[in-house]
Amino acid sequence: MAQPDVEMVDSPYTPNAAQPAAVTVADGGSDVDESPPALIATSDGKASSLSGVFSWRLKNVSQVFRTANKAESGVYVVGDFNWRLIMFPRGNNRKNAEYTSVFMDAVDADTLPFNWQRSAKFVLRVRNQLRPDDSVAKDSEHAFTRQARDWGFSQFVKVADVLDPAAGFVVDDTLVIECEVEMPKEICWWNYDSKKETGYVGLKNQGATCYMNSLLQTLFHLPLFRQAVYQLPTSDADVPAKSIPLAMQTLFYKLQFDAKSVGTKDLTQSFGWDSYEAFQQHDVQELNRVLCDNLEGKMKGTAVDGTIDKLFKGHMLNYIECVNVVYKSTRKEEFLDLQLDVKDCKDVYASFDNYTEVEPLDGDNMYEAEGHGKQAARKGVLFQDFPPVLQLHLRRFDYDFQCDTMVKINDRYEFPLELDLGRDGGKYLVAGADRSKPCKYLLHSVLVHSGGVHGGHYYAFIRPDCGVKSVTPGGEADAGQWFKFDDERVTREEESEAVDQQFGGDGSPPVTAPTHQPFLSKLAKFSNAYMLVYVREADIASVLCPVTKQDIAQHLHERVKRAAEEKARIKREREEAHLYSLVRFSRVDDMIAQVGRPNSILFDLLDSSKVTPRRVLKATTLVEYREELAKEWGVPADQMRFWTWARRVNKSCRPAKLLEGEEEALTLAGIDDKRNDQNTQALHLFVETPQQGSNALHQRMPSVLLLFFKLYDPIKQEMRLVGHLFCSVKAKLQDYKAAMCAMAGVRADEELHTYEEVKFEPELMLEQMNMHQVLGTGELEDGDIVVFETASSVQQARAARQPHSTAHQYMQYRLQRLPVQFRPLDRPNDDKAAVEVEMERCSTYEELCEAIAREVGAPDGAHIRLTRHNERLGVPHSMPERHENSPTVGEMLGKVSTEQLAMADFGLLRMYYEVLEMPLSELEKMKTLNVDLHNAGGKHLSTHTVHLAPNATARAAVEAVCRAAAREASAPPPRLMRVTFSSTIDKIWEDSEDLGMLYRSDGLRVGEMAPDDLGKAHMIRAYHVEEHSLQGTTAASNFGDPILVGVDEGETLASVKARIRERLGVKEEGFAKWTFHAVTGHTTSRLLTDADTVADKIPPTKDTGYYAPPNYLGMEHANTGPRRPTGVHSRPSTGYTERAIKIAG
Repeated sequence: MAQPDVEMVDSPYTPNAAQPAAVTVADGGSDVDESPPALIATSDGKASSLSGVFSWRLKNVSQVFRTANKAESGVYVVGDFNWRLIMFPRGNNRKNAEYTSVFMDAVDADTLPFNWQRSAKFVLRVRNQLRPDDSVAKDSEHAFTRQARDWGFSQFVKVADVLDPAAGFVVDDTLVIECEVEMPKEICWWNYDSKKETGYVGLKNQGATCYMNSLLQTLFHLPLFRQAVYQLPTSDADVPAKSIPLAMQTLFYKLQFDAKSVGTKDLTQSFGWDSYEAFQQHDVQELNRVLCDNLEGKMKGTAVDGTIDKLFKGHMLNYIECVNVVYKSTRKEEFLDLQLDVKDCKDVYASFDNYTEVEPLDGDNMYEAEGHGKQAARKGVLFQDFPPVLQLHLRRFDYDFQCDTMVKINDRYEFPLELDLGRDGGKYLVAGADRSKPCKYLLHSVLVHSGGVHGGHYYAFIRPDCGVKSVTPGGEADAGQWFKFDDERVTREEESEAVDQQFGGDGSPPVTAPTHQPFLSKLAKFSNAYMLVYVREADIASVLCPVTKQDIAQHLHERVKRAAEEKARIKREREEAHLYSLVRFSRVDDMIAQVGRPNSILFDLLDSSKVTPRRVLKATTLVEYREELAKEWGVPADQMRFWTWARRVNKSCRPAKLLEGEEEALTLAGIDDKRNDQNTQALHLFVETPQQGSNALHQRMPSVLLLFFKLYDPIKQEMRLVGHLFCSVKAKLQDYKAAMCAMAGVRADEELHTYEEVKFEPELMLEQMNMHQVLGTGELEDGDIVVFETASSVQQARAARQPHSTAHQYMQYRLQRLPVQFRPLDRPNDDKAAVEVEMERCSTYEELCEAIAREVGAPDGAHIRLTRHNERLGVPHSMPERHENSPTVGEMLGKVSTEQLAMADFGLLRMYYEVLEMPLSELEKMKTLNVDLHNAGGKHLSTHTVHLAPNATARAAVEAVCRAAAREASAPPPRLMRVTFSSTIDKIWEDSEDLGMLYRSDGLRVGEMAPDDLGKAHMIRAYHVEEHSLQGTTAASNFGDPILVGVDEGETLASVKARIRERLGVKEEGFAKWTFHAVTGHTTSRLLTDADTVADKIPPTKDTGYYAPPNYLGMEHANTGPRRPTGVHSRPSTGYTERAIKIAG
């Protein structure tokens, strides 16, 4: 059958073209290949080649439907790929025989590279030639592959409708099928260049800092804010990691001018955050408030003072206006952002309607107007003015009190590109509001949260020009362009992706290719807008002002330039590293400067890591480089000899082999290849130069050994390297005594004790040497160490009772000693409070505690408790060390290398101490609890750690807390209770009741009782309650701090209310709006009247544990305070949205 030509129409793809009335699932033509598809980049980035509309005019339709099973169009090209349409007149299988099936097909599927893939969005349309509005159109998108080459609709349109002459689909025996195609530009992410593709760069994620990256990008793209940051006073002497203004300036500078993604470590360090904090995700709106508050303080008294208020501050007016008398009470408030409800609101306007909704105060809830008594009134809030930059925080996180957990609200919530807050005659504004600037706003940023309440990911969609061409940063071509800032990656995005797709909602998943997993499709509903930023249209020019290099301090230009040059140098060195060798050259002077010195080594000769390595071309010979060293050191080149170092079997490292003759002509790379110590990255050479007092090297002779000498001074308790000698193997040590004494500066007639330092790992080997023994018989070799001491100094040390009178004793001590820095557990970062204690590894817990007690002035070591240091987190361990385990110091500190032990650095090892009120052995037998103290109104007063006997009663716990808080005994006495995170009391102990099994952080509270509770018949719980709607149901949602209230038999609610109001200190006019409910069991709630008898409506709760029915008096009112109970236990462990953000400095 003849193939009709394809008619091409040059017009863009229209995503809002006629849509089907119901969702029809597209059918693939093949089985799914689960192998990962390869990416094929488009050959042309022009939009015209990636979209098109094509029309297929199929003639002789009556014949086709009678005789053909399948019809194919000619080939058309989109995105340099070949496509065609396939129609099955009477369905592609028997099941669909009543329908015409239409598919789009990749023509060259079998000839493309293996695992090819191309994605396309398309609309298929059977045109109604008589009534175009009645055309049948269905859309889909698909990732076409070799295995899924065609995609479309099996039941596109009924055959009877197509062939019905009156229907209008076939005219002159011709059927018109159209296809609108859009192919996204495929991107190779492994070499994607954000700067090149978008003109912007991203921010590196340190672990969980995506929320911060999104906010920083949003603030950066408010040029007036960026300009103010640049103008903060900083100097070249400041350090970014310690200065928030300089860290912000540097970050913004790099975002503006760098070509690669920018790191944020300097900024987070300036916040006072450690690496652990970088892996804790926080709330972006909370960070926005804390950061702006901090910057506002930094801007005070500077040229940019007031910029935060100028940009973000607005004012609202809370009012109560009487209906029947002329009386109005108002209170003006400021805001930097607005929190809008998402639940039960379809869009931003609905949220503002809720925000400004008038609440009637009538009936029992009348307003007490000064001078007029109780009056019917209206209560509400209106806005006096809106700021140039309006920040809207969408309340997508809320607390489900029924489930006792945080939940995320993923409901669909729409927001416009243009927000008119002056609409409907300015219904959101007070009557006297300044209306000189229309309250029309343009959408600038959409900050998105993708995920759930326990974690997720933040990214931002930003339109830098708000759609106004005159301020477009990238030129007219980028006018109105949306960009997605997702950590390091920045991409161009369609408006529908940045706006419509972020509305949220639980709609049906989109039609997808069979290779897509349905679960992944549904994840989209967890990605939705969390924060919106609008810019007032009248302030666009000032807020989105140009920021040039002239707005930036000169020292910042220079600082960034130096940093860039250093980065380029490091990069260049890395690229050229294969041409260079790292070589360390050390002399005897380097050894003398290290051995026995503070914070350095005692054993062996040198810590090579403290010798600066040099980059030397591998092709350089030793003879050539010797000339450079001669110029640097001022030593004649012919007065240098080079030795290689060797790491011996016993783990000691000594100069071992002299390079001479032909070896000196070797390149440094050649020498490096021959060395036997490949454990270190850099080649290490010992450079022998003339000894002090000599102008020439010692003549190298056969059978001569290079020996090094250390002197131990038992009076000063120190050991040092004094020099080296070349000694004949046929001579005796006695022959070199005069030289040894001269190097050490002692009298030549002194008697010497000599030892050979053989090794120090895993244990010390210091062998005594005979001064009169021939050296050749002692198995000595080049690089060996002789340790000596004078007999007279040993005698003096013993007479003075020095602890280590011989070299052997001193070296053994240095090998076993542990220099430890102890800090108070409650002040772990207080350097001034740290004490330094030196102990041996075998010292017991008791010995260490006694030493600490002497340093800190504690009664004795029994009153000291120790806690280990968590090296990974850099903080104290959560649990203290137990005395009953009797660990040694070495066991507590774990494995420490010999090199570390040999270094006298008290900051190396760390532990923490507490001074106890009682001996630790007694404390460990007791029950330790953290208890909050609250007054009768529920206000948190203090938190105390108390130690109780194992069989202690509740009365003992109450008395211990009162003693610690210096509170006098009251009548009635305070009660011990357990308060849950959901602001309920699940357990109240009787005074004589045993505490049972409790944990330190069990939410315990001692609540004081009011005097009017004395002698009451019953004690009932009273909880603060607000109406809470979740998933279509309304529940009693508790918040704040619960209290206990005594009630008498027959006492009415009116009497109880009066006592509660006085106890809580609530003003009468506010308290009049409260309503009270009797809540029994888990769900039953009944509104109480003033005449109701409370004890009858709220049966006493039997405290049987966590699952006791929570019968209580619900006090329903607006939540104006903390949602959670206050005290040490108020912070939940579920959900990052509740953790506080702190910025230091």
